[in-house]
Formats: sequence, C-alpha cells, structure tokens
Amino acid sequence: MSKFLFLGVIVKGFVKLPLVLLLSCSLIKSIETEKVLNVSNEILNVPNYEPKEIKVNEDSKTYLIFVGAPCCGKGTMSKLFVEKFNFVQLSTGNLFRDHISRGSDIGKEIESIIKSGGLVSDEIVSKMVNEWLISICLEDKSVILDGYPRTAIQAQSLYEYMKKSGNLNKTKVIHFEASEECLVNRACGRLVCKNGKCQQVYSVCGSQAPKVEMICDNCSGPLIKRVDDSVETVKKRLAEYSAQEEALLKSFCELGLNVIHLEASREAADVFEELNALVKPKVGSDKK
Repeated sequence: MSKFLFLGVIVKGFVKLPLVLLLSCSLIKSIETEKVLNVSNEILNVPNYEPKEIKVNEDSKTYLIFVGAPCCGKGTMSKLFVEKFNFVQLSTGNLFRDHISRGSDIGKEIESIIKSGGLVSDEIVSKMVNEWLISICLEDKSVILDGYPRTAIQAQSLYEYMKKSGNLNKTKVIHFEASEECLVNRACGRLVCKNGKCQQVYSVCGSQAPKVEMICDNCSGPLIKRVDDSVETVKKRLAEYSAQEEALLKSFCELGLNVIHLEASREAADVFEELNALVKPKVGSDKK
C-alpha cells in the first residue's frame, strides 16, 4: 500500500516546503539529487511554514529569455523549440487569463486593474511568473520566456529568482535583431487565425504562408489581418518598444547576464539553424 506525504511546491535541490500537497512516496524515490537549495519564503510566497527537504534533478534544463521587437520572430522560434525539443513556453497573457478564470487573488487584482484601464504592475507580473516557474519545476522540460521580462524591474526580479533557485548559469538571453523595414513588412503582411483558442500566426507570403490561402493549417479556421497592423501603427509600436528594449538590455548587462545577439531578418529556417547551434538543446529533450 502506498504511503503519502504532505508536501508543498517542489523545486531543484533540497527545498524547504509547507505541508500542503499530497504526494506518493514512490514519486519521491524516483527523483534524483543534484545540489542543495534553500528557497526563501519571499519567492515561494508562503509565510511561516515547517520545512521539509526533497531532492529534485534539473540538470538537463535550459532557460531561454527571448528579447526582440514585435514581428522579430520570437514566437516562431518558440513554437519550433516547443515542437522539436519539448520546451515549455511562458505566455504572460495566458497566465493572466488563467488566474482570472480561476478567481485567484492575483487574478482578481489583475481583472480589477484591466477593467479600470490601468497597467499591471511589475511586482504582480513577477510574482505570477515566479509562481509559474515553481509550478513547472518537476516537468522534464526546458523553458522559454517570451515576453518576460519586459522592464528592468522585471529583469531584476527574474535574476534574483534564477540566482536563488540555482538556475542562473542555465539561463541564456537571446536578442532577436531585425531592421525596422523588415519588421514593418512582416507586421503588415501578418495573418492571424480568428479562432480564439488557436490564434496561429502566418504571413501572406514566404515560408510562413498558410497551405491554403486565408485558412489556418491548425484548425481550418479563417485567417484575418489585425486592424492595428498598419504601417503607421506598427512604426509607433516599434518606437515605443525601442526605448523599452534599450533599458532592458542595459539591465541584463548590469546584472552580468550574457546577451546573445541573433540576426532575425532571415528566413525562419536559417534563424532556427543558428539558434539551435547557439543554444544546443539537450539531445534527451528531443521529442520521439
């Protein structure tokens, strides 16, 4: 008969955890040991609990931070790495929607802010992302952070989390670089699946074009062009992003994180080949 222990959130190393979740002892025996890690109450956001220690192996994990302007190709590369190397991709938008639908404390706060027309604070976003990172730590998957961090404050928060969790040396920042002309052309030629559950992105021409004109390859839903994908609107978004990106990249440098610059104006296949060589995903992460 299987015995059970009440355990909390599990992360790499020996972790002090609250007696919260129910977990079979047989699972604990299968978890390998690597390093000893003490995760602070602040990161776990669990006040005053009795600690327990548990061993977890994250040796094969890689954390990729994708940085780049709209239409630089981050989403395309994220999709390829998820499909080919079994990565898991962070989507802050999906996290927002999940917390709101579950009615969590964070979700209620986010919903109230959005309804009032305000911006969700760096503190709330970082707290939400940290909790997500902890929740997936037992999955045998590397991680892509696409769209986070967006600010220097968020970068600092992520740095502290990675440092305390022992994953700083497994974290790589990839900066996708492309000319304004390239980005504008991509945005103005962008098509999106109208199906809210799909929202696959395509291009009107080239390797990213749908197999059937204006029909989604994934769900066969209709493709549409976003209203805000006009030349004027796109250039305005790029100008706003440029100032934000400069501060973010400066923050990474000040934190001592190496930023790898990737020429992203080429065809997706060429960008993927170079990114694959730079990142060198573990062979064991390949999907069978």
